[in-house]
Amino acid sequence: MIDIPSLERRWIKYKIKRLTPYALATLAISGGLITFLYSMNRDDVTPPPLHQEIPLVKVTPTHVIPIEPSMPIVEQPIAVVAPIITPITVVRPDLVEAAVAWKPKELQKKITPTPLPYVNPMTLYPFS
Repeated sequence: MIDIPSLERRWIKYKIKRLTPYALATLAISGGLITFLYSMNRDDVTPPPLHQEIPLVKVTPTHVIPIEPSMPIVEQPIAVVAPIITPITVVRPDLVEAAVAWKPKELQKKITPTPLPYVNPMTLYPFS
């Protein structure tokens, strides 16, 4: 007779040996990709030093150009606008409900089912 359990164990070992190179290649490629991306992002995100001295530079203008307006500046009077007072209307909820054009339909009356008369099945098939 054939020894089934030993054949199954040998088959599992064969499958593992067959898939091992693919699994290792996938792990190596993904590890390399993650390392590459991490090193690329690490250069961009450098934390600033905690105590950084900023050199102060005093800027002195070499020469000043006077700005003369081409048109004379004329002050115009400011117009005073009085606020418009409008009366506030308060709408009561009962008036709002009365003003609604749509009203729900009335509920239909409940229809009570009429019971069917009892029919003896033996009377329908007397020959059985």
